[in-house]
Amino acid sequence: MTLDRASLIKTALAALVTAVTLWLLIDAEVWHTLRTLVPGADIARLLAALALTPTLPLLRAWRFNLLLWGQGGVPPYALYRVTTFLAFFNYLLPFKAGELSFPVMMGRAYGTPIAEAIGSLVLVRALDLLTVLVIGGVLAHLLFNTGGALGVLTAPVAAIAAVATVVLPVAVGAFSTTGRRLLASLPRLQGILIRLETGMRCPGGFGHYLRVVGLTWVIWGVQIAIAHLSLSAVAQVGPWDAALGAAAATLSFSLPINGVAALGPMQAAWALTLQALGHSWGIAVSSALVWHAVMLGGNVSLSALVALIPSASARWDQ
Repeated sequence: MTLDRASLIKTALAALVTAVTLWLLIDAEVWHTLRTLVPGADIARLLAALALTPTLPLLRAWRFNLLLWGQGGVPPYALYRVTTFLAFFNYLLPFKAGELSFPVMMGRAYGTPIAEAIGSLVLVRALDLLTVLVIGGVLAHLLFNTGGALGVLTAPVAAIAAVATVVLPVAVGAFSTTGRRLLASLPRLQGILIRLETGMRCPGGFGHYLRVVGLTWVIWGVQIAIAHLSLSAVAQVGPWDAALGAAAATLSFSLPINGVAALGPMQAAWALTLQALGHSWGIAVSSALVWHAVMLGGNVSLSALVALIPSASARWDQ
């Protein structure tokens, strides 16, 4: 199968995922809610949410700057461009294909070996996932009946994710040591493994790793703030409901199944979570669409702006 044909099939599948999801989500109640709430949306809150979106690639660039090179200062503008475009490609391309852009962009911008860039990306995605499991597990335990099955299951998930966050560097080291031993007779593969481990190992040791973890929590704090501002712009909903909705949507986005412009399973996960928390289906779906519009609109606008300012002409690093 040629690359063009494979890309066409993936795009068609993504369009199908989006179409089916929207068909399942949007009914007469949702249309009525959209027509009622959107014209009266709190513009100030939506603008505040949009204003926060440029801080996400900045924090992500700061995290990569610390993870790859042990530098804790303001990240270089070239790295900010990489993290901005990474988010853009993740929205644009189906089935998580946008992640493949990161090692390519890092290689072009810094000459970072592909395996090393992939290693750093794998580590931050693991930290993102563990952080979301902690947040989602704790909130689900508190917001739902703690005596029910969901409350019984979510608390241990949060605890395990918290412990895994702390011991992740040890697990990486153990995996690398075992891998090197097994690949001793295959120096080429062993070299790739070493590069992967280099990307996953903070140059400053465990102290720097904890700073990376701290930045991850700050990133998700901003994500939750954007979700709350977007949700509260159209409905009277508390921040913890928005946080749990965002956590569920993020877990769904981590799966290799997403639609056109990331429209599909993310919004379904958000809507189902808010409905489970007692909100109407109209509010649940409408707020999911508004939140997605804010995130997508902010990222596309920022990517267009960053594309107009190449690294060579930016004064950020000067």
